[in-house]
Amino acid sequence: MKEEIRRNDPCYCGSGKKYKQCHLKIEQAEAKEERAWETAARFLRRDLIAFAREERFAVSFGAGVALFFNDLYTIETAHEMSEPETLRFFDWFTCDFSPADRPRLIEVYHSEKGELMDEKEGVLLDGWLAAGPACAYTLADASGEGKQTLHLESIFDGSEHLVPQSGGPGRAEIGDVLIARLLPFRGRNRISGSAGYLPAQEAVDLKPFILEAWDAFKKDNPDTEWEGFLRRRSYLFAHYELMAAEGAGRPPVARLDPNRPKGQIGRVLRSRR
Repeated sequence: MKEEIRRNDPCYCGSGKKYKQCHLKIEQAEAKEERAWETAARFLRRDLIAFAREERFAVSFGAGVALFFNDLYTIETAHEMSEPETLRFFDWFTCDFSPADRPRLIEVYHSEKGELMDEKEGVLLDGWLAAGPACAYTLADASGEGKQTLHLESIFDGSEHLVPQSGGPGRAEIGDVLIARLLPFRGRNRISGSAGYLPAQEAVDLKPFILEAWDAFKKDNPDTEWEGFLRRRSYLFAHYELMAAEGAGRPPVARLDPNRPKGQIGRVLRSRR
């Protein structure tokens, strides 16, 4: 197997050269390049959260927390969000939320900081700026080593997406639904922030729930396309998840879980100050 090749063995490509003089160098260069892109993506994620927490956005932050979590979190209790809740909220807050039809926060960030980015950061930021809103996807399959390639299908149009995910499908099983934003990364898509999750049996009413909201939205906004509706109303996915959790007898948010380890509270927000 390729991973068993030693430095002085013949290269697996059949060139006749030693591995260290052939594909080892190529693979090391590729790994270095991948790490550089990962570093750029990690910087952008953290810097966007720091930007979103600036004092000038405090009013929008408070309104956004209450809207996204349907008042189960407020600006006073936001520090109690779990890590997945925090990452998912900030993804929505920066990429979809536009209070009073003002620019999305990522648009403000791009206009103020875009020219300060290095090449990789700039490419990623441009891609994230143009990415679509969060949507719901059925987990159709998970393949590859550790099942780290997710096969996702949109519950609305059936479009298919192959998404690398380092942790694999996690607790999700085939047929379950993930709520996620797909962001471009080096020619492929990645899940942004932390995906929402619905067991298959709890997701059966999600599509009609969203389509009913779409019909109501069109009456007041007849010129708005589907993607524009999702951008404006993607928080409804979170609302459905909250209702599904309550219906199943689970705490809808982490702060209401009596068994939650206290040490988790506020950790993500503190780490990004």
